[in-house]
Amino acid sequence: MNHKHLAGATGIAALGFVFVLAAWGPLDPPDGPITSTYKTLTEVEPRIPLNAETAPGDADYLFKIPKSGSYYLTGNIKGVPGKGGILIGVSRVTLDLNGYAVEGVNGATNGIRVNTDHGVTIRNGNIFDFEVGVDAYETSGGRLENLTSTGNTVVGFKVGPGATVTNCISISNPTGFNIFADATLTGCVATGGAGRGFDIGQGSTLSHCNATKVGTGFYIDAQAVLDHCAARDNTSHGFNVLESAVLSDCSAYSNASAGFLVTARSRLTRCHAGGNVNGFYLVEGNSVVECTASSNTGDGLTISGNSNTVERSTFHENGGDGLRLFEGVGNSIDGNLATYNTLYGIYINDSDNLTVRNRARGNAQGNYQFVANTDYGVVLTNPGAGFTSSAAWANFAY
Repeated sequence: MNHKHLAGATGIAALGFVFVLAAWGPLDPPDGPITSTYKTLTEVEPRIPLNAETAPGDADYLFKIPKSGSYYLTGNIKGVPGKGGILIGVSRVTLDLNGYAVEGVNGATNGIRVNTDHGVTIRNGNIFDFEVGVDAYETSGGRLENLTSTGNTVVGFKVGPGATVTNCISISNPTGFNIFADATLTGCVATGGAGRGFDIGQGSTLSHCNATKVGTGFYIDAQAVLDHCAARDNTSHGFNVLESAVLSDCSAYSNASAGFLVTARSRLTRCHAGGNVNGFYLVEGNSVVECTASSNTGDGLTISGNSNTVERSTFHENGGDGLRLFEGVGNSIDGNLATYNTLYGIYINDSDNLTVRNRARGNAQGNYQFVANTDYGVVLTNPGAGFTSSAAWANFAY
């Protein structure tokens, strides 16, 4: 045996042992009992379980949150007649339903009510079978997230001023969302119920929201902004717009009245109405730009008022006229396309309106019909290949 090699190997092993000891630290522990170096779950995420001790109830509510903090449910809450479920009466509260439900019964009042100025978040759960599912009408800047409110007798969600509501669903409530003012709703759904899916107060903003199988899909007060919202299979109007609203990229399908009923001083851009009784119905001072009405059983677009503008829009295969100006003055009909409608392509039934640069083809009763004393560009019929004309404002039939 080579003793030099054995001695070398022994030395390397000894060095390795010393290295391991150095890496592991000293073998002598400090004096005293052994304790954990980890934090508890409460220390990592300090939260309070909601129960009779942390939120004692009274004659009106099963649970009343008494102080600021983050609370969570550990199980379902079952309501009783004549009482509400949870009352939040202080600011700076987060309530996480934690996937559980607040279950009402016949005669129960509010599922969750917020009765404080500001700083409340409610998220992640289900509320059903109360009079009001979530009543946050009295708080400013509240946050509602990932909630479903079902089968309440009055309203699913009451939303206070300046609130943010994200991914919430109303099912089979007479009113889905009752929105006070200046709120922001994103990704919300109202389905089922005889009243309004979204009852929208002034200054609110809605994005990617849907209303289906309710009375009126979206009832819009003043100065609201809606984009990429859809109303389908509702028993009244898809969108009922009162005043000074802006709608873009919205759609109304198969509603039992107008897809878009627009009263005053509003603007619609790139909206679509299909399969409704009337596609668009305008009253006073509105603008419709780059919109489409197709396959509605009545008119694609009806005007019954003054000073409306309809530009660069398409009216195709509607059961009435493509565009019908029933009454009103000072309206401008410019650069639209009307094709294959059951009656006229464009029908102007009142004087002192302007109709220019439109195109119409294949409408059963005629492409254009103008009442006396209205203003319109000359109608060029089948102008042919390579045509030239000095009539820059002409309407075309082809």
